[in-house]
Amino acid sequence: GYFYLEPEGSTPDRPVYNRIVTLKDTWARISSQASKPEPRKAAAAKAVPAKESRSRETSLEGSKPRPPQPRTEELEARARSYQEELGLSEQDAVTLTSEEAVADFFDAARAAHEAPKSVANWVLNELLRELKGRTVADLPFDGTSLGALVAMIDGGKISGRTAKQVFEKMLAGDGSPEDIVHHHGWAQIEDEGELQALIEGVIERFPDQLEQFRAGKESLFGFFVGQVMKASHGRAHPELLSRLLRDRLAP
Repeated sequence: GYFYLEPEGSTPDRPVYNRIVTLKDTWARISSQASKPEPRKAAAAKAVPAKESRSRETSLEGSKPRPPQPRTEELEARARSYQEELGLSEQDAVTLTSEEAVADFFDAARAAHEAPKSVANWVLNELLRELKGRTVADLPFDGTSLGALVAMIDGGKISGRTAKQVFEKMLAGDGSPEDIVHHHGWAQIEDEGELQALIEGVIERFPDQLEQFRAGKESLFGFFVGQVMKASHGRAHPELLSRLLRDRLAP
């Protein structure tokens, strides 16, 4: 602060001074603090809007698995028949009869392809995993179509890897497995002449490996199989390819 000579009341021999004190800038500090949001208000400001929150909750609910339905005596009987007549495990039979619609879907699939264990594996490991809160009634295909897909695998028409691609297309509503395979040209190559041409092309590209194989390095057989598979885009029939390749690589 500083002192100020008071004009009134002062005389030359008796001056009167007033002390001037500078006030601290408390107003600025208080104003600054007031401008900061309170923790609760800040948290509220960052909160997800109600509309977005409801949308997110709906999305999460859609991804949740459906709660199991009460098991009826009919479903219990079907589970027992799956074990006794089809040779399925208790766990698989119970899962397949968790809902009447799932059991009906499985029965339709195995009616289309009489290989219950193969069909059950596809229903349990692929189909149920893709439902994600939906029911089988929401699928764009029925059990008969799934049975046809499994029949194509077991019959050597398509590989297991290709089957999963076909299954994705079926889930997208692209049609029957037969139509999808035909449209994309995914059927396995079973023509011996076509496979032999692919084998010759691989041998021409890898003469050193051919020489090593014929010198006794049997492990290179897998290398040649892989190269032909690559050349055929995974469509070469595995068993037929193995036989033809073995004959061609022999010295």
